[in-house]
Amino acid sequence: MAIEAIRLGDGGVSEAEAYKALRLEGLKNDPISFANTYEEMAVRTVDDIIAELRANIVVGVLMENSELIGVGGIRREAPGKMNHKGIIYGNFVRQDVRGRGVGKLIMSDLEKRARATVPSDLLPAFEELQLRVVEGNEPAIRLYKSLGYEEFGFAARAVRYQGKYVGEHYMHKYLIDADKQ
Repeated sequence: MAIEAIRLGDGGVSEAEAYKALRLEGLKNDPISFANTYEEMAVRTVDDIIAELRANIVVGVLMENSELIGVGGIRREAPGKMNHKGIIYGNFVRQDVRGRGVGKLIMSDLEKRARATVPSDLLPAFEELQLRVVEGNEPAIRLYKSLGYEEFGFAARAVRYQGKYVGEHYMHKYLIDADKQ
């Protein structure tokens, strides 16, 4: 299976629709793993999606036929004193292609793009990437640990969906050694 990672955001309406369709698939099949709900994503407009793709670092993994099979993103932490951190969000790989390196490609490409972010007077370079993963998602936890992410906390009742609570593991990876700055 030949696959490639690309940055999303310049593909217009068709790209935004493909991204939304894949996100909806993830939210339908595994609703507890994501912060937003299927219903929230379903009402988002194409313009909303295009704005998200352009405002963040969002990558998609394509098969040789240009079919989108996986997505993931990084958004910058908002407050000025914390904007050196990137928050990884929305990682999803279609069920029929799991276990074939798609998730690893998403994460590797996101990290490469975060490291390549050029600092400016307004925004620093990304120094750290953080993510959350729900308890019980052992394949994702193994993947993140294999890529150098470390757990720095756990919240037992972090997610509440349809009356059910699930804990989340908080994980991070430093991109810049603080001693070398």
